[in-house]
Amino acid sequence: MRVSAKNRLADWFAERIEQEIFDKLCGKASSTFSNTPTVAAASRLVHAGGQASIGAITTAMKMDTKVLDKAKQIAQLASPKIRPIRVGGKEYYVAFLHPYDVTNLKQDPVYNQSVREAGIRGEDNPIFSGAVSNYNGIIIHEHEYVYRTNDGDTSAYVARNILCGQQAGVMAWGAPVNWTEKSFDYGNQWGIACGAIFGVIKPLFNSVDYGVVTMYCASAAASTA
Repeated sequence: MRVSAKNRLADWFAERIEQEIFDKLCGKASSTFSNTPTVAAASRLVHAGGQASIGAITTAMKMDTKVLDKAKQIAQLASPKIRPIRVGGKEYYVAFLHPYDVTNLKQDPVYNQSVREAGIRGEDNPIFSGAVSNYNGIIIHEHEYVYRTNDGDTSAYVARNILCGQQAGVMAWGAPVNWTEKSFDYGNQWGIACGAIFGVIKPLFNSVDYGVVTMYCASAAASTA
């Protein structure tokens, strides 16, 4: 029973921490923690379709290379600069996109041409494997916890995809993960629980996001029409 409980609680706790990280970085109100998430400042926002607000985004204004290029420009020219991550002597930003937005990006002809012509040759090319690739110095990751809400034009769903540099988020532990066992019904039943005290927040500098650029894009399930 302990082995089974440990495996299940480990999976649950890992997902709970992931959820909290994305909630804070994407600016979603947490269902567990009382601290208010930080909504991105105007200077750290990109709206698909060249719009100036979330409410103006229609279902046709989807994730594409123009959104990624704009987000990278904002990060590079920010003051202070949003510092990229260094891997093997090279600098990269990291973008987290909702699965719907990854599908939309893969339908962008500019993205496909970039992957086809600049990517590795053969069966390991992302076009064949279906993997998300490196585009313009941006490592693209897919994650289902990227926040979506229907606050676009005529209630269109909009995802708050994020481009991250160094120190995009911080996490603090008030107490480590603990393990508690308790018996019920005079030892005939047992319960096992784990818990911890921790918090996640998005750092600010002069009231502006320090390491995150938020990309608002129309985000809906793929259509076969």
